[in-house]
Amino acid sequence: MRIHCQLEPTDLLEAQLLHLRPRPMIKWLGLLTLLMFTIGSTIHIIITPIRYISWTPLCIYIIVAYLVFRIRVLLPMRSRKMYTQQKGLQIPYDIKITEDMYSVTSERGDSHCPWSDFHKYKKNKSTILLYQSDALFHIFQKRWFTDVQFIDFCRILELHLGKPKA
Repeated sequence: MRIHCQLEPTDLLEAQLLHLRPRPMIKWLGLLTLLMFTIGSTIHIIITPIRYISWTPLCIYIIVAYLVFRIRVLLPMRSRKMYTQQKGLQIPYDIKITEDMYSVTSERGDSHCPWSDFHKYKKNKSTILLYQSDALFHIFQKRWFTDVQFIDFCRILELHLGKPKA
């Protein structure tokens, strides 16, 4: 199958968010820990006189607020900046996907990678990240494919790489 592709700034942000997404078990453990901490610190604040309140809960709230700020504000800003700086992301390209390999052609050159060069992939409802290493991934947007092509692409990925990683 052949696909014509063009990345947009929002695609890069969505790919980075998918890349940073924790495994489901880690996500739920983190949320459970945060919930338990919130309940515990709220009870502590309610029953403890003001002069004996620990600064630890406040510090943790500040850390959580910083993480939210970093993901919701800084990451989108950096993503837009990266897209503008890296001209190669703005160039349209064509992908050829076969049972044996993945090939990319653009005005900057050609690249051919057998499926054995990849070790995992992540996917959400609109994006697939295909990893050559833990830090290097290829972005695929569902909108580039017809429904049949997308199903076939997912089948090829599952055949060579197994189930998507969380």
